[in-house]
Amino acid sequence: MEYNEIFSSCSNELYYFKGAFGMKLKQVARPQMIWLIVTLTLVFMPFGTSYAQPFAAGDSVLSSLEIYTDSQPHQQMAVLETSELNGRPAVIAVLDNGRVQELVEAGAFDTLLIPVKGDNSDVVGARLNGQLIKAMQDKKVKIELRTDRGSFRIPTVQIQMDQLINRLGSGLKQSDVAINISIADVPFFTLDGVVSQARVTNSSVMGGLLGFEVTASYGGSSVSIDRFQDYVVRSIAIPEEIEPSQIATGIVIGPDKRFRHVPTAVIEQDGAYYASIKSLTNGVFALIEKQPSFLDINHHWAEKNIKEMAARLILNGSSSNKFEPDLPVTRAEFAAILLRSLGIHDSNTSEAASFKDVPAASWYGHTVETAASYNLISGYSDGSFKPHGSITRAEAMVIMERAMQLVHLGQPIPEKAAELRLDSFKDESELGGWARSAAAAVLNQGLVQGSEGKLLPNEPLTRAEAASILRRLLQQFIQL
Repeated sequence: MEYNEIFSSCSNELYYFKGAFGMKLKQVARPQMIWLIVTLTLVFMPFGTSYAQPFAAGDSVLSSLEIYTDSQPHQQMAVLETSELNGRPAVIAVLDNGRVQELVEAGAFDTLLIPVKGDNSDVVGARLNGQLIKAMQDKKVKIELRTDRGSFRIPTVQIQMDQLINRLGSGLKQSDVAINISIADVPFFTLDGVVSQARVTNSSVMGGLLGFEVTASYGGSSVSIDRFQDYVVRSIAIPEEIEPSQIATGIVIGPDKRFRHVPTAVIEQDGAYYASIKSLTNGVFALIEKQPSFLDINHHWAEKNIKEMAARLILNGSSSNKFEPDLPVTRAEFAAILLRSLGIHDSNTSEAASFKDVPAASWYGHTVETAASYNLISGYSDGSFKPHGSITRAEAMVIMERAMQLVHLGQPIPEKAAELRLDSFKDESELGGWARSAAAAVLNQGLVQGSEGKLLPNEPLTRAEAASILRRLLQQFIQL
């Protein structure tokens, strides 16, 4: 059996709302959740609707808004406007582009912070123009929209202005293009789809859904920025009634309603708790709870690692209650769990990798293509990938070192230092030249450990070992 599906179904801790709803949801903060469910009957909007369409002209200016460069406050640089987005109430921070650009060009700071309280608005956003974005890019400034529901922190270098202008129409100036950033409550109008996926993954959605989007607009035209070249950080506030330790991970919900893991850490800030999420895409995000129950990992040395990675929807068992931790991992399976660990779900290039033994229609076809597009994996000299072959510990170390580079973890090790690091293992001579520098890097980072003074580079990697090294990678990455 291939362990290709790493999604799991609903826990027993579910609550029925009777009457018109008949749906199962985690019982939390009963007043807020009941209020949320009631509003569901009032809002009908397609799940794929963009929550960052061009904001309508403000109905009224609420007040001047204080913005910050790092911790330094600045007044008279922005105003709050009420607006509507697809018929939903919105509050928008509209920046004075000229004055803020002067501030950017004159100063040296890391982040332009725009704090907006959402209050009764479904959508909270910020609007600035492309010329200001370009000035911020020149200074490598980040922009952060912070609300009472969550935050969205974007390195402005991730906003490709030239591409956006080309998509909107030739001849436009950067100052003509509005950049809209939004955080929106997403209605559970497709509650059956979300709940059925919770049932499939044996998880519970904790709280509501939040949509994070960035668009560029001109006139009546708008284009979405759906993907980034590097990870972008956003946060979701954890309601007071939810115990932070209950949160297994954040997820992004695809158009097919499937839950997909995104690297997530629970953090405390000023007495409140947030889920800090790193993702390469925008979309609809949520938090889940999941408690795996594999009977064959009790007292296993990797029990904690396996449970956490399964709770994050990264690992699955051979059945609902068996994991078989000591079985070897195939090359295709390792590629799949690596991508899920890193929250990578689609290729970053339109040119598909071609391996003669990887059928496009196979369960691993898209996985192998995606991993190759990020330069995480490679095949053999004969053009094959050997997806069903067991991955060796040496091969896994090479892939892990490439993953470290992707998430900017660790520093290159000089060749002499690398050899000294390897010399401490009795069987270092069995490690081929093609894997030596990578092995030294992952050992130095603490991702891989030897066994009784040996590296065992040619031994198959087990499922327990894969869970452990990928958990170490993920833990270090989310704490960066």
